[in-house]
Order: sequence, then C-alpha cells, then structure tokens
Amino acid sequence: MTRTVSIAVALVVAVIAASTAAARSAARPTLGASARTVSFGDTLTLQGKAPGLSHGEKIQVLAHACGFTGPVPVGTARAGAGDTYKFTLLPQLNASYVVQVGTTRSNAATVTVRPAVQLRRVNAHTFAADVSVGAGQYFTSKVVVQAYDAAKGRWRTVANGLLKPNSDPGEPTAVSSAKVRLGVRAGTRLRALMTQAAVGACYRPATSSSLTA
Repeated sequence: MTRTVSIAVALVVAVIAASTAAARSAARPTLGASARTVSFGDTLTLQGKAPGLSHGEKIQVLAHACGFTGPVPVGTARAGAGDTYKFTLLPQLNASYVVQVGTTRSNAATVTVRPAVQLRRVNAHTFAADVSVGAGQYFTSKVVVQAYDAAKGRWRTVANGLLKPNSDPGEPTAVSSAKVRLGVRAGTRLRALMTQAAVGACYRPATSSSLTA
C-alpha cells in the first residue's frame, strides 16, 4: 500500500513538473531593441519580458548576422524584477536577434549597422577618409568626398578615393583608408560618404561628421 501511494505521489509530482515546464515554454518571451540602426562602436540594448522565470534565471540571446547561415548564441541575459531582462552588446553586422527560454523563442528584432566614417585633414589640399568596422571586414570599395553647396543647399561630390586596409589583421577594429586631393575654397564644409553600393549588403550607408577646408 505504501509503495502504491509513493508511486502515485511521484506520478502527480511528475505531471505537475511537466505541466509547469510546458506552461513556461508556452509563455513566449518578448524582445525589443534600443535602436533600429547603430553606428559601429555603439552599444545596443536588447530588453523585454520572459514570463514565468524566477529572478536570476538564464535567457539565451541569439543573433543571425548577415552572411551567416543561421542564429548563434551571443550571450546570456538573466531575469530581473517583473520578468524583465536586459542585454547589451556591440553589433558588428546587420543582424536579427531573438531570445530563447527553454525551447521557446521571442519575436525577432532586426538591427542594422553603419560603419564608423571619419574625414581628416592631412595637409592643405589632402584629406583622408577612414572607415571602421569589425575585425577582418576591410573595404576595397570607393569612399565619396562631398562639399556642401550653400547656394543650392545640398551636398555635391567633389572626389572619391579607393579604400585599402589600414590596420593590422589581428586588431579588433578593421580600418580601411583612402587619401584624396581637393581644390576647394577655404571654409568649405566637407564630409565623407559610404554609399550602399560601397558598404554592401551587410551594412547601412554612412557619412562622417563634416569638417571645414
């Protein structure tokens, strides 16, 4: 009799545990991103709710980055007060993010990345453009240099330069650079532009801050 009762109790416990696990799997976590587009080097925050988790329980974060065949784990968040969580990262490429609790995944959040573009003066008539992204992702495309036409209120292209690798392959940031010579008036506002064609499918177009010639 005692053995029969023990088996029955064990079965009830197993059923309750299975039901709890099923309920937790069915409660789909939510996911939101702090920005839709970021510049390389900027921090992105992923946040949402994971219903049913206790404080401190783990939430897996996965990213399906441009050029990769599927999502891969990029870190672990932990449940906080009110079932909420936060996770910060430095995006390298355009990617779609999800979080996973057990076998249940959240909605996807797609985030695009702009390369970091800088225009600098080398001497009176020579300027250099530097384009920075994640390790190993060098550009060998053209960077456009534009001047601001105050009379027409728009930017116009005045030169372009062919980018070449300008950092060690082992460094965490890959810098591609180009130099151009310009014959523009002193006081002209200049900027560097990376078009969609120049950055390819895995990044967003980007411009530098302007400087004065």
